[in-house]
Amino acid sequence: MTRKLTLLILSGSLLAGCANLDPADERSRIFDAAVQRQPLAAPAGLPDSQAVVPLRADDQVTQNAAIARALAANPSLRAELAEAGLARAAWAGARLPENPLLGVIWRPEEGGEDFLDIDLTASVMGMLGTPWRARAARAEYDAAQAAAIARVIDFTAEVRSAWVAAVAARQRLGMMEEVERAANAAVLIAEELRAAGNIPLIELERERTFASAALLGRMQAAYEAERARNALALLIAADPAVEWTLPDRLDEPEMRDLSGIERAAIAASLPLQQSRLEADAMGRRAGIENFASLLEHAEIGGVFEREDGDWHEAASVETVVPLFDWGQARRAAAQIRAEQALDRHAARAASVREGARTARQAAEMAADQLAFARETQLPQSERLLDETMQHYNAMQLGVFELISAFESRIGAGEAYLAALEQAWQANIAIDRLAAGGSAGMLSMSDAAGAPEGAAGREGGH
Repeated sequence: MTRKLTLLILSGSLLAGCANLDPADERSRIFDAAVQRQPLAAPAGLPDSQAVVPLRADDQVTQNAAIARALAANPSLRAELAEAGLARAAWAGARLPENPLLGVIWRPEEGGEDFLDIDLTASVMGMLGTPWRARAARAEYDAAQAAAIARVIDFTAEVRSAWVAAVAARQRLGMMEEVERAANAAVLIAEELRAAGNIPLIELERERTFASAALLGRMQAAYEAERARNALALLIAADPAVEWTLPDRLDEPEMRDLSGIERAAIAASLPLQQSRLEADAMGRRAGIENFASLLEHAEIGGVFEREDGDWHEAASVETVVPLFDWGQARRAAAQIRAEQALDRHAARAASVREGARTARQAAEMAADQLAFARETQLPQSERLLDETMQHYNAMQLGVFELISAFESRIGAGEAYLAALEQAWQANIAIDRLAAGGSAGMLSMSDAAGAPEGAAGREGGH
């Protein structure tokens, strides 16, 4: 008997020791898988938050540097990725049979052999259901891992989006500062002309009004630039009080080949893979429930009794008599959850397909807007300003016409910058889908917005 108990305990200990539950190892697998899916530079392996050097004054944060810092140091992301580790721990636990219940009764006897009764019982479902529970828990772990990889991809896209927004806001601020300087210079010239009696008072007031509008525009641009910089600082775990810098302007993005993006998004989609695995896990748990609803409290075991110096062994069986509850409600609920998971998977497939189609249309529209702003609006406004300046110098046009031409030039510059930022955001959304991330980062209303407006983005981190 002692030998049997020892073997049972050792077997359980060996099974428990087989599970690797190192959270650092789990995060490393997630980051490696995410990096392999993304066509951009990012740190391989496990990012180490301790290795992140604080940004100093005048350090320039490039897009790839922002991604690397965010993946390594963002505590919110690390907390979300812990869900995969919890799912792995649940899977490790589900692979082990339930622990048996040991009961001991000892009654000392005066002048004779002590009475000893040992009962060792185990749940029937705790043993027989272990393979089923393990397969269901494995599917849930795989789903959690797919969700974690998708989260890294989505988070990377959020960092890229925030970086683009911050650089665009910085570029817009630079443009408005130039406008303000030009407007102030125009006021000085107009004041001299007015003092010499060469222009009426109304033209001086127009210059002053334009300068006031330029001041307000610069103030608003400065606020937007600081807000975008602070949002990026939060994602990359940087101190916004330190005067680290960003590039002065955005280059035009390299546009992706959008043919077949819908099929590629469906094939790569990690959220779709996650919902498929969750449906599989729910189906397996529904199968377990068919037996567990009746055998949940069924136990088998052995009874070892020593009395008068002799050992007696016997088998025991214990179960609940299903007199009132035959488990129909539990089985029905499990089946409903399985069907619910299938419906959610089908709905997610439709959502991914529609999101990919919308992202493709948004990217095409953004590319068209950028090309129009670069090839038509900017050259037209430049020609208009040049012609107006020539007529103004020849005293054929007044200050009002010059201001109007200058405002057209400013509007064209803002339209180009908005289209440039929108093209970047659309590109990021396409990259996100192609890597297997979530759909819906960019809406059609964002891409079709007014040229002067800032690019629309999905909510922050």
